[in-house]
Amino acid sequence: MRLSFAIILCIAAMTLGCTSTTSLSKDQKMIDVSSRSLILFTVKVANQSNQKYQPFPYMLFFDGTSGEAFTVKESGPHRSIENASNEYLLSFDLKPGKYTLNKIWFDYHGTFLGARASVPMNMDFNLRPNCVMYLGHINTVLRQKKDDNESSAGSSFPIVNQAVAGFSGAGYDVTVEDNYAEDMKWFKSEYPALQTVTVEKAIFPQWMRPRS
Repeated sequence: MRLSFAIILCIAAMTLGCTSTTSLSKDQKMIDVSSRSLILFTVKVANQSNQKYQPFPYMLFFDGTSGEAFTVKESGPHRSIENASNEYLLSFDLKPGKYTLNKIWFDYHGTFLGARASVPMNMDFNLRPNCVMYLGHINTVLRQKKDDNESSAGSSFPIVNQAVAGFSGAGYDVTVEDNYAEDMKWFKSEYPALQTVTVEKAIFPQWMRPRS
């Protein structure tokens, strides 16, 4: 199971040409946006299909000026409700330009079980040069599909893992919110270097469900 995830990740990295990790670190003293701008947003994920298996946003894919895939450091959520939801502070540095947040892979890694859900985002944003920009709060819910015509969040294979985690039978809902005031308190608390910079705001457009 772990091996299959690693193979997929390597293929994605080779296809996009670059795989990076989240940008900010807690011991960072300053933020340099002289060549690449910095985006900030929060992601909350709730697996209602099987609440015991709450995933985290493992990999995010961006299309646009520079196609990149980012893996998220497993530093844990900044807010968590046991067997209900996890919320994460995400930060990525990108070259200025026009982008689309294409999709997010949500992974669950347990001692004996690993599973993945993939949720399309297809949300555009324009990143100005030399700036730190807050893009909003993405709320993702994985829940039982309403009917067989609805797209699944997870593939059917490996059969047992995906079924146990609830991903193969899960549909998804996504909403975007402007939580600037609350989110920036969390960001500045976790990453003190942000306290000395101006953070602009340009919220993601509302999510549109892909046609089946």
